Amino acid sequence: MAAPTAIGITLVAEATAQSVEVTSQGEVAILVDKSGNFSKAAVYDPKFAFTVSGKGVECPVSINDDGTGKPSGITGKVIINSVKNQTNNDDWESWEYSGEGFPSAT
Repeated sequence: MAAPTAIGITLVAEATAQSVEVTSQGEVAILVDKSGNFSKAAVYDPKFAFTVSGKGVECPVSINDDGTGKPSGITGKVIINSVKNQTNNDDWESWEYSGEGFPSAT
């Protein structure tokens, strides 16, 4: 399970995404043999954690969004679990959202 590598500046609704960070994660199960040495290891429950930030308008997605704002390369069930909007008097409105993608879920 490799993290997506083709990440660029993308238009999300009418907002411009300026930064995308994707992390691949998984639980690890380790089997130890009778002499106490590591015998086998396996990764299960893979998931991606991601954060997208940009400027231009209010955040284009909402909490528990159905995945319309997911970065390319993330598959399965996607849940947006954090949304932040920021307004500043000397710059464009900025936003950031983060979530998780579960490739094994439907």
